[in-house]
This record gives sequence, C-alpha cells and structure tokens, in this order.
Amino acid sequence: MAFNIDRIDKSMRTVIKFIRKNPRTPDSRAVHKVRTSARHLEVALSILDFQSKGNRKQSLNQLAEVRKLAGKVRDMDVLTAQTLMIQPGIEEDCVVELLEYLGARRKERARKLYSAIEGAKSLRRHLEKDRIQIAKDLRKREGRRVLTSSKPRAIAKIIQGSIELRVPARLHRKNLHEFRIKVKELGDVLQLFNEAGHADLRKKLRKVKDSIGEWHDLEVLQIIAGKVIKDSSSCPWISQLKRTSKSRYVHALSLANNLRRHILRTDARIVNAATAIARDL
Repeated sequence: MAFNIDRIDKSMRTVIKFIRKNPRTPDSRAVHKVRTSARHLEVALSILDFQSKGNRKQSLNQLAEVRKLAGKVRDMDVLTAQTLMIQPGIEEDCVVELLEYLGARRKERARKLYSAIEGAKSLRRHLEKDRIQIAKDLRKREGRRVLTSSKPRAIAKIIQGSIELRVPARLHRKNLHEFRIKVKELGDVLQLFNEAGHADLRKKLRKVKDSIGEWHDLEVLQIIAGKVIKDSSSCPWISQLKRTSKSRYVHALSLANNLRRHILRTDARIVNAATAIARDL
C-alpha cells in the first residue's frame, strides 16, 4: 500500500498552472479544478513531512485562502447552473433578475481570487519545490524518512474520519451539510493512497457528498432568491425550486443514513486498513 504519487503530482501541477496564469475571469472548469486540487494538496501537505514547519504552515494558509476564494466563485457557477436546470427554457423576469445577480457576484468574487493569488507569490515557489522533492524522494528509498514521519498523521486522519461519521446520532436538515464536510474530508484522505480495497467506500463517500451538496445548493439558492427577486410569490420558478429541494433532501438523507450503516459495519476494516497503510509506508 503506498501514496498515490500521481494524484498528488497532478494536483500540484493544476494549482501551479492556475497560479502562474492567474486569469482575471477564470472559466468554471478551471475554477472547479483548482478548488478540488487545492483541497487535495492541503490534505497531502498536512500529512507529508516535506517542508519546514514554518513553510508548511505558510503554504497551507495560502492554499486554504486560494481554495476558499475559488470555492466562492465556484458557488456562483453552481447556483447559476441550478437556476437554469430547475425549469429549463423558462424566461420569467424573476429568473433573469436572479441570474444577473449571480453573474455580478461571480465577477466580484473572481476579482478577490485574482488579488489573493497576486499577493501569494511564495506559494508557487513552495509548491514547485515540493513537487521536485516528491518526485525525488517518494520514488526512491530516501523517501522512507518522509513516509515514516507521516505515519501518525495518516493513521489519525483515517481513523478519526471514520469515527466522526457516526455522529451526530440523528441526521436532519440542520446538520446534514456538516456531515457532508466530514464525508468529504475522509474521502480526500483515502484518495491519497493506491488502495483498491477502499474503492467501494470512496465511491459511497463521493455519492453522498455530491447528493448532499446538490440539496444544499438549492437551499442556498432559495435564500438568495428570496432576497433578490422582488415579487417571489408570483414567480412559478420559486415553487418548482422548493419542490426540487425537498425531493433532493429526502434522497440525500437516505444515502447519508445508508453510508452511516455501512461505516458501522466496516469500522473494524477501516481501522485495520489504516494500520496497514502505516505499516507499509
């Protein structure tokens, strides 16, 4: 069992490329890729011991800032897509009004992302240095020191992640999104490893994460629409939005509860897998 070096390298290349170009108006695909890659890198850098503590902390802080700001841009892209999918082809004034608002918010958030990257010049240098170090160490025997020092963090994150999915005792509207965050964190850690035995669990985690995310996006969209659309009571699109959100909540909750039952049955296997990962690092 070993680290998925290719995935880590791909994530680094994606973030470095985006930072190097730093487009003022990034397209939705590029934003999504850099957001996901930055998140994967945060997990990797928090586990692997390549940098000094000071540099690692600085890189993690800057990566987190890029990820969060890219996420805010991505949110507008997702909400725009959801708006158009609720009732395809609808041309109600209320929908146009909402789309114009989301477009303006995206431009504003894209400017903030651009400015943040401009102010994080050292991040690219650190990532490029780390990428060289990974290629040099992890594929050679010298990498044993890096991997050995990473054992405690790898074990802790996997075991803690599996345990946290067992709480709270009951999932509902108010805590389902927080549960999604835990699901995403465990999935990110497991993706760092080339372990076929985790494929089924990773698939379940990804499905639950996406399903809850789709429902939560519609909840956020309802809040925004309520503030932006002047006469929401006469907008048929709003009624369809509420019906769709309710349906997706029921589906997401069902998948989440099924995942929790699966986790309870396989906790011992997850702990054993974590131990095996640490032993083989």
